[in-house]
Amino acid sequence: MLLHLFFGWSILIVLGKSVEKPDCESEQAVLTMLNCTATLLEMIETTNTHPTDHQQMKMYLEDCEHFLSCDQSYQCQNNTKYSEDIKNHKTKCTANIFILKEFRDCEAKLRASNTTCYQDYNPFSTDEMIARMVKEEKEDCGRFFMEDDCMIKETMKMCGKKQGARYQKELRNLAKAFKICDNK
Repeated sequence: MLLHLFFGWSILIVLGKSVEKPDCESEQAVLTMLNCTATLLEMIETTNTHPTDHQQMKMYLEDCEHFLSCDQSYQCQNNTKYSEDIKNHKTKCTANIFILKEFRDCEAKLRASNTTCYQDYNPFSTDEMIARMVKEEKEDCGRFFMEDDCMIKETMKMCGKKQGARYQKELRNLAKAFKICDNK
């Protein structure tokens, strides 16, 4: 009997709680919605045109930081036209936010070393990489960014093997997200 009373009381508490609706009408909320929509459209365009240089990839990842804070705004908009894009970019951003957050200290070390590899490194701009983007039959992502890649080597040397392996994994995730390769 006590269990039934407890269970019934729990349901009343849960049902009695009001679900707080997001602020969708204030001036700040509208500005945020516009900003979040602009970010999403920019990210869609970047992935549709297949980023061909490191700067575009970096800008995409920086957009990810803002995009991941837009959940409430997208709830307000309830726009089914972009729901699949929101889901896809959320997955890409969540998987790759490491490069921005966890890798900052390591990047500072690499920047300070100022090596030729660091100065010239652009993992997605070679003609070979661009040719891979347009191929219908994609290669296995595990064949990309091997340990002989100069930036992978330098990352392992300056930041440790664990950080180097993680950076390698994230580059492969980016390559997969931008349909350069596929996990087979």
